[in-house]
Amino acid sequence: MSRGNQHTRPKRKQLYVAFYKPSVKAMLRHPFDLLICLFTWSRISHVEIVTGDTNHWSELQWRSSSPRNGGMRRRQLAPREGHWLFVQLGRVASSDIGKAEAWFDDRLGTKYDWLGAVTCLFGGFLNNTRRWFCSEAVLDSLKHIGVIPTSGSRPSAEVSPARLHAMLVVWLPLMSTCTARACSAQEVGGMPIDTQSLGRHQ
Repeated sequence: MSRGNQHTRPKRKQLYVAFYKPSVKAMLRHPFDLLICLFTWSRISHVEIVTGDTNHWSELQWRSSSPRNGGMRRRQLAPREGHWLFVQLGRVASSDIGKAEAWFDDRLGTKYDWLGAVTCLFGGFLNNTRRWFCSEAVLDSLKHIGVIPTSGSRPSAEVSPARLHAMLVVWLPLMSTCTARACSAQEVGGMPIDTQSLGRHQ
C-alpha cells in the first residue's frame, strides 16, 4: 500500500473521547494530575473529545477545558504513544457531532473551573455554572446531543475523568442507543507524524 493510501476517509464524521494517562514524570511536573489520579484511584487525569472526518492527526480537532491552557479551548494534538485511551462513540449522527463541536466552540475562552475540579474529587458539592473542568465539559456536551441521557445520570459536576471512562465503557450500552468501543491511537489518527506543527499534551 502506498503512503498516500495509508489514511482512508471514514464515510462520515467520527466522535471519540480521549482519556489522558500521565507518566510519573508528567505528574511530578504537574501535581494536579497526580492529585486527580490519587483521589480517583485511576491512571486517568484528563479527558477530551476528538472529532473529524479523516483518519489523520493533522486534521482531527481536540476540544476540552484544560487547566494547562486556562480553560475551554480547541486545538490539534499529536498524542504520545501509550498516554491516551480512546473510546469511539458509534451511532451518533454527523449533525449531532457538529452540535457537540458547536457546544464547545460557543464557550471557547471560558475560564477553567478550578474549584469545581477540586470539589469533584469529594463529591462535587460546589459548581460554577459559567465555568467547566474537563470531564464536566465533555459530559455536558454529550448530554447536549443525547449520547448520555440527562435524566437519571449523575450531575456532570460530580464526574471525574475516570468515572466518565467507566460510564462510557460500562454503562453507556445500558443507558443509550449509542455504542462505545475502545480503540487504539493508530485507529483514530494513523501512524505517528511529524509533530512540530502540532501541539502535544505530554
